[in-house]
Amino acid sequence: MLRLGASCGYVAKELGITRQAVAAWGFHAGPQGQCERGVSYLSPEQKRRLTALLVAGAASNAFSDDCWSVKRVVRLIEREFKVEYSVGGARYLMRSMGFRPTWAQPSNRRD
Repeated sequence: MLRLGASCGYVAKELGITRQAVAAWGFHAGPQGQCERGVSYLSPEQKRRLTALLVAGAASNAFSDDCWSVKRVVRLIEREFKVEYSVGGARYLMRSMGFRPTWAQPSNRRD
């Protein structure tokens, strides 16, 4: 599946195993890179576009309010770039791009 261009996350989900197990096999995920922590699945141009989307705010990206969560960032990346990230992977990506978590009051939002 990986050699056909499937993402590591997709292969792991389909086989019922972890992304780490897929990475341990030593396969590559085609043009999107390896299944290893630290390897970005987004190109530099996609990262620039993601930065612009994040700066524009969650509300301007079809979310109910203007608060970003890592889960929302995961959904945004999947929607805009058709790339799957885990919550941990998205958190790592955001930190590598210079974004830092902010603490907010809990809310009752469901998305």
